[in-house]
Amino acid sequence: MWEPLVMGSYDKPSGFDKDILQATIDAAGCQLQQAKTIIPWARQLIYIRTGQLDIITGASKTKERIEYAYFTTPYRREFVTLFVMAEDLHSLEADSIDDWIQNDVVLGVEYGNFYGEAVRNILKTYPEKVHEVIKNEQNIQKLLNGRIDGYIGYIPAEVVRLNKLGLKRKIVAVQQFKINTGEVSFMLSKESTSKEVLEAINQGLLEIRSNGIYDRILKKYTDKYGTIQ
Repeated sequence: MWEPLVMGSYDKPSGFDKDILQATIDAAGCQLQQAKTIIPWARQLIYIRTGQLDIITGASKTKERIEYAYFTTPYRREFVTLFVMAEDLHSLEADSIDDWIQNDVVLGVEYGNFYGEAVRNILKTYPEKVHEVIKNEQNIQKLLNGRIDGYIGYIPAEVVRLNKLGLKRKIVAVQQFKINTGEVSFMLSKESTSKEVLEAINQGLLEIRSNGIYDRILKKYTDKYGTIQ
């Protein structure tokens, strides 16, 4: 689950990304069948490469991924920041994640995620300070146990997760470190789809933006969760 972007179950999916995808597919005149199990993000990328999945949401376009996938017109933007223990927030003297990681710290990230070029450069520069996990739930536990000093999370999804876990006062976002990672798209497998399918979905996305459906879905989630761009 990645509330408010991906929620629900395979037979009753919800969330901003899922609702936008379903509306786009409907407008394109296509059919969408949900996977019948929760698939971790890193494995989703593998399945897109092999054609075991046809389309996924919330994907950043990278040089590596365009080798095996098509990307639709972007449908929202994405932001990340550093999450740390609240008790450590007052002692942060850095102006950015780049400054912060130059200290004696360990940073947690999720395997397979793209956090934008700026963060990718940081991870390449300081690989000995980076610990990768499959899900940020693991990073939360590692942070609580003192095994890492902070981790990268997406906004607003990570804030919602911490609130749900009752940890909003213990683990906090470093707001001044917030980074716009760029636009995200629907990602289609080159192995199992085609450029014709890509074009149909792009036309569907254009249609829901022009007929007001996109804005209605956006309002539904921003009214409850705050800004989704």
